[in-house]
Amino acid sequence: MRAFAGIVLLGLLAAHPVLAAGPGSEIPLTLEQIMAQLRTVHHVDARYVEHRYLHVLNKPIETRGSLRFSAPAHLEKVTDATADAAAERLTIDRDRLTIDRGTGASPIVLSLREHPEIGVLVESIRATLSGDGDALRRIFDVTASGTIGHWQLVLQPRDPAQQAVLQWMRVSGYAERITAIDTANGEGDRTDMAIVEQTP
Repeated sequence: MRAFAGIVLLGLLAAHPVLAAGPGSEIPLTLEQIMAQLRTVHHVDARYVEHRYLHVLNKPIETRGSLRFSAPAHLEKVTDATADAAAERLTIDRDRLTIDRGTGASPIVLSLREHPEIGVLVESIRATLSGDGDALRRIFDVTASGTIGHWQLVLQPRDPAQQAVLQWMRVSGYAERITAIDTANGEGDRTDMAIVEQTP
């Protein structure tokens, strides 16, 4: 459950609206400057394409769907239905994670207070979307690089117990827009998500 929840939560990182790069776009950015860009966004709807590379499979699993973020505490990921699977909805609202697999069964509801390893990841994701650099530093070693035209954050958990769920997370974007999220866990699995369409 912990590894599954980690993959689920990492996929919830949403995208941010476009701000075209202009003069000064080649000046290196600090973490504080990237966070200041992200803090300007309060609501996002986006489309994504995700590839999940599992060490037990020979080829990646591709899924598509939609993402929604409403500051400060609501995240939602809806995976499109396919010929083989129903649409799945994952929702984080404050302290509650709800997983609805679309099978007609009752959704699974988890309290983040009762699952602290998940709660730490959730707060990290919300801190990124909300532009809260101090909250990120409390949990991760954070490396920021790039410019307003293309920046990158690499997050590595400080707590060894969390590294089974997340070895590292790499978030890429420009201005206040997140365009890609790459993650890896302690079992050798990797997930790449590209944001392909989004509206403020």
